[in-house]
Order: sequence, then C-alpha cells, then structure tokens
Amino acid sequence: MSKMYRLYLLGHSHVDVVWLWPIEETKLIVKKLFRHILNLMEKYSYFTYAQSTTLYYKWIAEDRDIMDRLREFIRRGQWEVVGGSWVECDCNMLSGESLIRQFLYGLKLLKRMFNINVRVAWFPDSFGFPATIPQILRDCGIKYLVIQKLNWNDTVLHPYNIFWWEGIDGSRVLTYQTVGGYGDDPRDTSKLKTLIRTLNLRQGLNEILILYGIGDHGNGPTEDMVKYTMDLPRKLSNLGVCEVKHVKCEEYMEYMEEKYGEKLPVFKGELYLQFHRGTYTSQVKIKELIKECEYLIEVLEKILVASYLIKRLTYNRHKLEKLWHTILTAHFHDIISGSLSKTPYTQFKRILREHTVKLKGEIEYHLKELLKHITSKSHDKLNSEYTILIFNPTPRDREVYVATPSLHSDRVNHLTKVRVHGLSLKLIPTSMLKSVNVKSNLKVHSRGNHIVLENNRVRLVIDRVSGRVVSIYSKDYGCEYLSGRGLRFEIYDDKPVLGRVTAGTIEKIYDYIFDCWETFFLQQISGVKYYEFTKPVRVEVVEQNPLRATVLVEYSYTSSEGDSVNIKHYLRLYNSEEWIEGIIDIDWRCKHKLLKLCLDLNYWIEEVTVGQPYGHTVRRNPASPYSTLFDRAKWEAVFNRWIDCSNGVVGLALICNTRFGYDLVNKTIRLSLLRAPKFPPEWGTPWTRDNLEKQDIAEERKHRIKYYIYLHRGNWIEGKVPTVAEDLIVKPYIITVKKNISPMDLTLLKIEPKILSIPAIKLCEEDESIVVRIVNYYNSYINGKLRIELDNVKIVKAVASNILEECKEKLKHNSREVEVTLKPYEVKTVKLYIDFK
Repeated sequence: MSKMYRLYLLGHSHVDVVWLWPIEETKLIVKKLFRHILNLMEKYSYFTYAQSTTLYYKWIAEDRDIMDRLREFIRRGQWEVVGGSWVECDCNMLSGESLIRQFLYGLKLLKRMFNINVRVAWFPDSFGFPATIPQILRDCGIKYLVIQKLNWNDTVLHPYNIFWWEGIDGSRVLTYQTVGGYGDDPRDTSKLKTLIRTLNLRQGLNEILILYGIGDHGNGPTEDMVKYTMDLPRKLSNLGVCEVKHVKCEEYMEYMEEKYGEKLPVFKGELYLQFHRGTYTSQVKIKELIKECEYLIEVLEKILVASYLIKRLTYNRHKLEKLWHTILTAHFHDIISGSLSKTPYTQFKRILREHTVKLKGEIEYHLKELLKHITSKSHDKLNSEYTILIFNPTPRDREVYVATPSLHSDRVNHLTKVRVHGLSLKLIPTSMLKSVNVKSNLKVHSRGNHIVLENNRVRLVIDRVSGRVVSIYSKDYGCEYLSGRGLRFEIYDDKPVLGRVTAGTIEKIYDYIFDCWETFFLQQISGVKYYEFTKPVRVEVVEQNPLRATVLVEYSYTSSEGDSVNIKHYLRLYNSEEWIEGIIDIDWRCKHKLLKLCLDLNYWIEEVTVGQPYGHTVRRNPASPYSTLFDRAKWEAVFNRWIDCSNGVVGLALICNTRFGYDLVNKTIRLSLLRAPKFPPEWGTPWTRDNLEKQDIAEERKHRIKYYIYLHRGNWIEGKVPTVAEDLIVKPYIITVKKNISPMDLTLLKIEPKILSIPAIKLCEEDESIVVRIVNYYNSYINGKLRIELDNVKIVKAVASNILEECKEKLKHNSREVEVTLKPYEVKTVKLYIDFK
C-alpha cells in the first residue's frame, strides 16, 4: 500500500470548571494536572499538549514553581495555550457583551502572563454555536476554532470536519470539528484507523489531528500513552500512514490552511447541536441569576463612566474586572446550561445570588455619590418628600413606567409614565409625577364569556371559561394574530426514554442517562402525553388605571402521580403600546414534566428568525415540505431574547430574557418555561438506573417569568425586533431617595440613528479613553454619529479599535461628535479620547 496519511497528535485534558463536584475540587485537579504534564514534557521532548481556560492559568499563577516551568515549555513549543476565553463557556445563552468579555479578559490576562497571542479558540464540549462567533473571533485576532460536540448529533452528521465557518457578517474562521473526541487513546489503533479513514472518506483529506488524554480527574495523557505514540508509525504502517508527529494545534491549522485554503468547504450560519436540547430549560434559577448579573454589571459600568465624565475620577478597573470574573466563570457550559449535580448547583446559585446583591450595592452607592456631587450646591433639605432617580442605560429616548412609593409607607400606590432621554440620568420629585394627567385610551369590558382589554392599537380577548387568550388583534394592521386554541399552557410528560443515540461518535452515547441535558416529551412510546390547562380557578380584572389594565388567569393542577402546579398568569395591556406584557408566577412541584406556553398563529411562517448574542439566525419551519433533516432536527431549539414569527406582511415577536428554548410546528410556536429533571449523580457515583432514580429534582420551587408579545408590520427587520426587545428587556435602573431635589435631566451620550445599539460603555483597559460598543443588528450599512452631550467634555481623538481595544483606524470627529459607519450586522468598538474643559 502506498503511504499517504499523516497522523498528528496533541495531548489534552478537558477539565470542567465544575460539573459533578464543587469548584474547590477543580482547583486541586488543575494543579495536579499541570504538574503531571510538565513532568511528562521534561521526560519526552517530542510531547505536545494544549490547555484552554484562562481561569486555570490565573489559579496556577499563585504557584511560582509551576509558572516558571510552564513559561519554559511554552517557549520550547511543547505547551500550547489555546482558547483565549475565560472559560469554555456556553455560547448560546449568554449576552453578546458577555461573549466579548470572555475573550477580552481571557486574552489580556494570557498576554500579560506569557506574552503570547492566542490564535486558536477552543470549545470542544460546548453545546452549539451562534452565527455571530466568527466575527467576534476575528476581531480578537483569533483565526482558528476547534470544536467536537457536533459529533453528538442524533439526526444527521455535520457535513464537514475541516471547513471555513462564515458568520452573518461574512467573517470566516477555519474550524476543525474533531473526527474523534477530545480525549482519545492513541493505544487504540483500531479506532485511530477508523478516524483516519473517516476523514479521508468524508472530505478526501489525508492529514488528521487527534486529541488524546483523560479529562477531569483523569489527569490528562498517561505516560504510557505518550510512550506508545512512538510505536504508532510501525503499528499503522499497513494503513499507509507515512508520518506520525506531535504538533501544536495552531501548527496543524496553519498547515491545513496553507495546503487547502479556499478548497475547503464553507459552512454559513449557526452550528446547531442536535443533542442536549433540554439544557435550554434546565436549572433555570442559575440562568435567571446570570441574566440579572449581566444586566447589573453593564448598568454599573455605564454609571461608572458617567461618574468619570461628571466627577473626573476614574474608577477601579481591577475591581470591576473581578466582578466580571464571577459572571464569566458562571458562563461555563455546564453551569449556565443546567447540567450540574446538586452540590455545585447549590454552590453557584449561592455565589450568583450574593453577586447580585453586591452589584446592586455598587450601583446604588455610585448613583448616590453621583447625586451628592450633582446636588452639592443645592439648598434642598431632607424632608418627607421623595425624589426618583432614573438611569436609562439604552441609547434611545423612551417612556418609563414608574411605581412611586407612598409618603407614609413603603407600599407602591401610584403608576405613572416618565419620558427619559437615552443614556441619561433624570431626577424628578414624586409630587411632579403625581400631577401628570394621562389621556387614556385603555378600555376593559365584558363580552359574553370574554374579557376584552384594548387600547388604540391592540385588542386582547380572554376566555373566562378556559382562561385562554382567544384573540390578539392589531388595529394598526387590521390583523388577527391567533387561531385554533389561541394562547395557552400545556404540560407534557418528559420522562427519560431511551430513543436517540449520537451519530458521529465511535462509542455510541444514549440520551436516556442525560436527564438534565435532554428533553423527552416527543419520544414517549405511547405518543405525546400532555394536559392543557382549561379549567381556571379564576379569571378576573385585577388592575385598571389610565396607564395599565391587568387580567389574572389562575390555574391549579394535580396529576394522579402527585405532580402539582399553580399558575398565575397576569396579562397586561398598557396605554397606546403595541405590545402585551405577560407575567407568569408558577408554584412548580413536578417530576419529569415540561411546561410550555403555546401560541397558535393565524398565518403560516416558512421561516422563524431568532435572536442570538449580538445577532440572529434564520431557521426553516420543521413542518415545511421543503425542510431538510437538518431543519427537522431543530424540533427544540435555542433563542436569545427574541423569536420572530413573520410571514413578510405582519409579524409577532415573543420576547423573553430568562427562557431560551422553544419549538415550532406548523403554525404553533411553544415557549419552554420549566422542566423537572433529576440532578446527575455526584462525582464517583456510578450512573446506574437505580442511582439516577435516587437523585433529587433539579427544579422544585416558585418561579416568575416575564415575557412580551410584540406585534409589527413586515419582517423582523421592518419591525425592528432586536431594538424593541432591547428596550423592553433592558429596564431603566430606578432608585428612590427621601430628599426633595429640583428636577434635572443629564444626558451623557447620543447616537444617531436610534436603531443602533450601545450595549456597553467602559474605560479602556490600558489608557483613559472611553470604549463604546456599537451594534448594528440589521442588514444595511448605517452611517451614524456618536455625540457627547456634556458641556465640560470635548473629544480630542477618536479611533475604531478591535475587541481587545487595540487601535485600528482614526475616525472623523470634532470636539463633540464622531462619525461612524457600520457594515451590516457589525459589532464595532470605538475609543474616545477626551479632555475636560
């Protein structure tokens, strides 16, 4: 046989930040692992090893001996630092800014520690990837990406192993979807032969990279594995292997790029994992806390920049970065995805709860200090009057609903609406709020067995008998949005059933044992078992004022197996708004159940568009006659913030910041609200059927979910759905002070046009410039203007930078305003160098 194949080897150990053990245990694992690998390198000069996760290097920095040896083997080219991200995070459910900070803080620290630029992103175990990743990686200077999890697809294989992945903006990264796993054994020559042949059969490629070693507590490659690799040329000679060599991953990727380049296939759009679909809705308390932390820290940063501009005092960037570190660690894929055992779940729920308290304390401290500075020359005195301070973190002017306190207690007794500027601070005494007269067009009335809520734009009809919303009608567009059974709740049996298996792995992995990871409601042997909530305890109007009307629909359900659910569904319509607010309070006492909010549309949608971190993706309706197996495999899929259902003429968007799973079949879209899986066993406990059954239920407590239904004309772009979703989700931060202060408006920055978003404003990590993140969610070039509104501040220099805040090009500006051009779907970073007048 003519020799043709080349086998490249790289040691690796996939270590979970936490999974079935607490984080303190991982610190011990990592220290032991690093010492072991360094010892192997001293004995075997040909051995190479790749390690990701900046957090681990931060931990190791405390050990001078390990650090000195580590730097030496990095210099020799045996130890390869890969990843660049703070942790191997989930990439679907975190915010766009969080995804950027994973790399900003990860890469910056690695640069400081080792004077290296990481070129290979590393996500072998993350559960799918949004179409915005290529743009973010390229803007960080990362050219290559290594993944593995798509081997776990249960319907059809991902078509390529080595390919150019193209994001929504056209950016590309060369991606290696490993042919094997992320921890193979080089002594298994039979498997090696299969992997070599597989890559050749699929893509005609003769060069393969194999990652080998034992993950987590396994301590990486064993010495026997490393020694055995020297005998592989002889063992594999009959296959036609002409070279076996240890390399670094970057070397392999560079080689493949140079040899094949544009000949490699291009894959466009998201990388959807056809497995672990239940993680979008498992252990949701963790998800809710992470979302709250993301909101709070982005608000805090903007307030700190406001303090800098007004008080001329820089903030403690090291302290702020540490606050970010806690959130970034919680983005690890097993934490935010909800696949933890009980011990680390309890640990991180506590950590994140404490973190929200800390972040709120920081925000309120700095707001009050800012208030003191602004009002320092005021002669206002403390009295029984209250003043409301509103900070609007979004760049658009908007009307804010404010509940003001009673003068004699802490009870809320008044709802009013206040107009605020974008990126501004507003002070307004409560006496002025109460004097505002509202011209209301809200109506609440009965029509037979129906309660009707309507304003000048929307009519909402609720059936008293079933509690369903049977009609959502737009007066603006003359369109009825609902059909069939309207808007309702359904609960499904979600008991683990062995039914799906990974298609791309040599050793087959079955779904049954992955209770927290998988959802089973569509593979029950006797068919889909569900119960629709149609017997409400009560349906009544519980609020009616000039600004808002609310109907409460309450259900109580107990199954024959002892499951119990109480749902209080508050449906709110506001004066003159084209969106509906839903608040769902749930008392959840279930086992292996799945709760969904279901909506039957009045029109067919061939495609659904969903939000992703700083972007979107388009998915075909799985029920379409033109859907492929790839489309149909997305029978439960992930979204971030919004789902838009448009037929091109009208559209309806479901907006929710704390839930991430949905399914779409025909005209029915269902938002996944809660699951009731069991925790996986703690580390060291065998995953037998008996042990799996003994575990506690992961979600068994009270929940509150807020969502919105937004009606619009045209498709998601014409309806400006990402912009509307941001305004509904990113609420103003409001505090009340018991002090009589004169009303005031203070705007920091403005951007035009208003369709542009500014999700982050911060001080640069390396100098005193102000970093502004601008996002264009839409498919057109936008020429914009960024303007500083404070009279005491002037712009002396403006540049566009990359995500790492390294300058790329100068921008045209004057002392108050900067011109910016954004390409379609671009995430742009601008640095403003300022002086104080």
